Amino acid sequence: MDRYSTSVLFVSLWLCCPLCTDIVSAGESLKKPGDVIIGGLVSVHHKGSGDSCVTPDLNGILTVEAILFALKAVNSKEYLALGSKLGCDIQDTCPRPYVAALDLVVNSNRPKDQLLAAAVGNLPQQLAEYHRVLLTLFSSLTPHMSCIASTYQVKYKPDLISRTEFIFHALARDRSNLRAIVHLAARFNWTYVGVVHDDSAEGRHTAELFQQEAAEKFTCVARKYSLASNASGAQIQTFIKTLKAEKNFSVVVMLTSKGIFKSIIDEAFKQKISDVTWIGSDSSWDDEARFSTENTAAQGMFKVGTSASIVEFKTYLKELLSSPERNKWVMEMVASAPASSAPSTAKVTTSPPTQAPVATTAQQNGSSNSTGNTTAAPPATSSPSTAPPTSSPTPPAVPTASVNKTLLEQVVNTLTSMADSTTCTIDSIFAVAHALSAREKCKTNCPEDHYFYKFIQMVNFTSLSGHQISFDRQRNLNEVEYKIWTLQKTGNGSAVSAQEQKNLRLSAVGSWKQSGEKRQS
Repeated sequence: MDRYSTSVLFVSLWLCCPLCTDIVSAGESLKKPGDVIIGGLVSVHHKGSGDSCVTPDLNGILTVEAILFALKAVNSKEYLALGSKLGCDIQDTCPRPYVAALDLVVNSNRPKDQLLAAAVGNLPQQLAEYHRVLLTLFSSLTPHMSCIASTYQVKYKPDLISRTEFIFHALARDRSNLRAIVHLAARFNWTYVGVVHDDSAEGRHTAELFQQEAAEKFTCVARKYSLASNASGAQIQTFIKTLKAEKNFSVVVMLTSKGIFKSIIDEAFKQKISDVTWIGSDSSWDDEARFSTENTAAQGMFKVGTSASIVEFKTYLKELLSSPERNKWVMEMVASAPASSAPSTAKVTTSPPTQAPVATTAQQNGSSNSTGNTTAAPPATSSPSTAPPTSSPTPPAVPTASVNKTLLEQVVNTLTSMADSTTCTIDSIFAVAHALSAREKCKTNCPEDHYFYKFIQMVNFTSLSGHQISFDRQRNLNEVEYKIWTLQKTGNGSAVSAQEQKNLRLSAVGSWKQSGEKRQS
C-alpha cells in the first residue's frame, strides 16, 4: 500500500468514525498479567499541539500487536521452555513520554517480587523528553530493547553514554548497512558514486559514515546532496534537475527518509533519468511504495537490507478481523456506535487529523572493523525513581461498540502490509524470554534480578525471523546478514496475478554477511 492509500485510510478514520474523538484514550495502558512483565513505551497516537493527541499512529499500534504476538508465542511454550508466564504493561507515550515511563517504572503498583524484565519501544534520545524516559529506565536498572538502527551520538548527553550497558539492539545498525552497500558497489566496480541524504545532523552523520566506509574499498563519493525528510515536490524536482545536469556518476546511494523515497524515483522517471542505478538502505526504502513496470528509473534499483517476514505474525494480525477487542486502540479506530451511552469525563482531543513530524532516531553505539563477504549475481533525567508518584483520574471504560467491519478490514490490511517493520520488536521479546530461560536454569554464580541485563547479554538463538540473535560487547548483533534485492519486471511464468505483474517486484540476487566482534570506531 503506497503513502496515498495510507493517507486515505487516515481520512476514513475521521470521516467514518465520528465517535472516535469521544473515546480516544491517549496516555492509557494495555496490561496483560504475568509472572514477569515486559514494558512497552509506545506512541499509539500522533501528538498535536500541547497535550492533545490526534490521529492514531499505525506504527505504534503495529508495535503493540507485535508485543502481544510475541507474548502469546512465548507463553505457548512452542518455541522455548519457559517456566514463567510473560505479561506486559504497554504505556501510550502520547502526550507525555516521561509520565508514561514513570507509570511503568515508579507508579505501577506491581508486586515487589515481579520483575520488569525489559522495556521495548523506540526512544530517540536527542529529544529531551525521551532522554528523561531513558534515565527513568536506567534508574531502575531496566534493560531497553531498542529498534533504532542509527549510531548517531548525541554528544551533549554524556550521562546516557555511560549507561549503555542497558541498551540492546536486536537489529542491524546503520554502519553495517552502509558497509554492505559499499561491498555491493565494489563487487560491480562502481568506484564513483553519488549520495543523497537527509538534511539533518543525523543525516549528515550517516553520509559521513558512508564516505568513510567507501574510502576503505576505494570507492569515491563524488557528490553529496541533501534533502529535507519532508522535502516538497519542487525541492525534489530541483534535486533531480541538478543530478541530471551534472552527469558525473551512474550510481546514487539513497540515505534519505522513507517519506520521500517514492517521490524521488518518480521524479527521476518524469525527467527521463534511466541511466542511474539507485541503491536504497533499510532506513530509506519504503516497502509500501509501488512502481509500475514503465518506470525506467525504478527498474534495476537495488535494496540492501535485513528485513524478514514472520508468517505467523501476519496470520496473527489477520485474526484481528474476528477479535479486534484484544487491542483497545484498534477498537478505538473501528468502533462505529456505542451500544450504551455513558457520560464521559475523559479529555476529548479535537485537533485536526494532521500527522506530527516523525522524530528522527538516534541511539548511542557504533560499529567497527569487521570482515564481510559479498555474494551477488549480476543485475538481469535527576533520578526519576525519587520523583513523586503522579496521579490521574481513572479514565472511563469505553462503551461497548459495534465494529465498522469495512474500516477494520482496511486497518488490518494496512497493518499486515507493514508487518515486517516490527520484526525487531518480536526478536527483542524473544531475546528477553531466552534470557529468562537462562535465569531459570542458572544454579551458581547467578546475577541478581537487578542485573538481569547480564542474562540478555549471553543469549544466542535463531529467531522466528531467521535472524541469529546474540550480542557483542556493544550490545549490537554479533552476526548480520544482508539480503540484496533488485527491482525488476516479473517473468511471464511467475505465479503472480496479472494485476501484480503491472508493478516491478523485488527479486533476491545475493547476500552479504558480517560477523565477529564490532567495536566503536
